[in-house]
Amino acid sequence: MVCVINVCNNGTIPTDTDTKMKIQLDGFIDFLEASTDPISVIDQEAIFNIGAIEPFDCFRLRIDYNLSCDADLGVLHCLESRIENEDLCSDLDVFIKEVCFNNVGSFDPNDMHAVIDDKWVMDGVIDPELEMIEYIIRFQNTGPDMAFTVEIKSPLDIQLDWNSIKVTSFSHPYQYTITEDGYLNIVFNDIELPYEDIDEPASHGYISFIINKPDVLVDGNYILTNSEIYFDFNEPVITNEVLLAANIIENTNDFAFNNIVIAPNPISDFIQIQFEAITTGSINLYNALGKQIISEAVIEAADVKIDVRNLNAGEYFVEIQSGKRIGIYKLIKL
Repeated sequence: MVCVINVCNNGTIPTDTDTKMKIQLDGFIDFLEASTDPISVIDQEAIFNIGAIEPFDCFRLRIDYNLSCDADLGVLHCLESRIENEDLCSDLDVFIKEVCFNNVGSFDPNDMHAVIDDKWVMDGVIDPELEMIEYIIRFQNTGPDMAFTVEIKSPLDIQLDWNSIKVTSFSHPYQYTITEDGYLNIVFNDIELPYEDIDEPASHGYISFIINKPDVLVDGNYILTNSEIYFDFNEPVITNEVLLAANIIENTNDFAFNNIVIAPNPISDFIQIQFEAITTGSINLYNALGKQIISEAVIEAADVKIDVRNLNAGEYFVEIQSGKRIGIYKLIKL
C-alpha cells in the first residue's frame, strides 16, 4: 500500500534546514520503504529530515507499507504526521495531521471519499457551519496496457464555491479546469501509468482537493457528488457517490421532523412515512455508499409504505423531497 504526503511552504521565507517530519503508524501498519531515506524507524515511528523548503514549494514523500493480515475488517487505521523543529529558538509551529481509513478488504480501486474529522467517508453528517470540504479521488490502471492519459470529471454541487478549489495533494502532475455547468475536469497528461499486472504499486494514482461550502448549510440539505475516470479512450469508470448531509437526525426509536413521521427505526420489513397533509414529491433510499437503492414518486398522498425486506442489514439514508423542502434521515436496517 502507498501513502503520499505533501508538505508545502505557503510562507515568504524558506523553512529551517533542521525541520523534521515524524510519521506515527498504528500497530497493524508495517513500514517498508520511502522515497526519502528516514533518519530512523523505531517501533511504529519513522522520522524524516525534510530540510529547507523554499516559499511556495513542497516536499513530497511517498511511503510504501503493508497492512497486517491480523487486522480485522472494519477496523479504523490511522497515520499521524508531525512537522516540527527541535531548535528551541525556531519560530516554526508544530503541525499535526492525522488521516484514518477503514480496513475494507477487497475494494474497487477507483473511488472517491470525503475527509470528515480526519476520516475517509463515502457518506456522513457534516457540521452546517463547516467552512470547507476535502475530497480524495483514487484511480488504478487495471487494464491490459499502459495508460498515457487519465482524465477525471466530477460534478460540483451548486451549493459549493467552485472558484475556491485548491489541490492539496496529488500523485502525478496534472491540470484542471471548471466548466460553466460546474464540472471539475482533471487531466493527467503523459502519465504513463503502468497496468496492474506489471507494476501493481505504480499502477495507482490519486488527487485530493478542498472546496469551500456556504457559510451555513441548511439542516437537512445535502451535498452529493461522484467522479467519472477515463483511461485513454476507454469508457469511463464511475466511482461511488459521496453523500454529505447537514445534521441528519438519528434516533433508536420512531422520530418526527418538520411534521414528517418515519417509523419504525430500526426497520425490518417496511418503512411507513406519514406527512402532515396530502403531499406530492419523491422518496429516495440510498445505501451507505451513496448508491440509490429505491426511488418512489409521491402523488397526492398522506402516507407511503415502502417494502425493504430484500435489503441487507446496515445503514441507509432516506431522502424526502416535496417542493422546495428536502429532508434526509438515517435509518438502520436489521
